[in-house]
Amino acid sequence: MPVTTLRRHARVAREYPDAVRGRMITLTFSHFEAVTSIDGGLNLLKKASRERWSVDRLRTEARTVAEKKGGRTAARHPLDAAIHYIETVQGSRTGKKAPLDRDALIFELAKVALAIIRSEMSTKGRADVA
Repeated sequence: MPVTTLRRHARVAREYPDAVRGRMITLTFSHFEAVTSIDGGLNLLKKASRERWSVDRLRTEARTVAEKKGGRTAARHPLDAAIHYIETVQGSRTGKKAPLDRDALIFELAKVALAIIRSEMSTKGRADVA
């Protein structure tokens, strides 16, 4: 199973433990994932379960609620997510969180991308990435 899949599952499991997910048996993993990190996500899940919403309907409702409240939405720009990830990793190594400028961010992203490619290639038996 890819690491990204495991991370997605872990994020949803942290936000919605088994006790919560077990009460909403009509909802799929995608329903829970759609409202992870959204303020008021649990209320939306309850309504989605009661009214049998599709995942698309739940995502639409979540965006609408988040826009009205000015709250967080799950749909962050990928660059924002990458900045947060790199700053978190950097902070865990140095003990402090230092902001990255754009060039440093691009360099760090390139290093992470290359490491991922090398890892995937080596697991497939092909270490021909320089």
